[in-house]
Amino acid sequence: MLSENGVIKKEHLAGFQVEPISHLESKETQKQDLKSQNEELEKKMIQDTLTKYQFNKTKTAKKLGITRATLYKKIKLYNLD
Repeated sequence: MLSENGVIKKEHLAGFQVEPISHLESKETQKQDLKSQNEELEKKMIQDTLTKYQFNKTKTAKKLGITRATLYKKIKLYNLD
């Protein structure tokens, strides 16, 4: 597309759907948001399961399908103790 003086104006983009830059998120930001959401979900699942099994770590780990060692690491990571 050619434009005068190398400046692209709004009228040059007729027919194109253009989103303001403020609405665009980088892929890195989207990845971080997804990671944060996954961590929050994991934390809630662990907390809910611990509560359901009265903090019995063996039963909780079994229900979640993880080892007790992994459960202990995640309890520490999410400050659930």
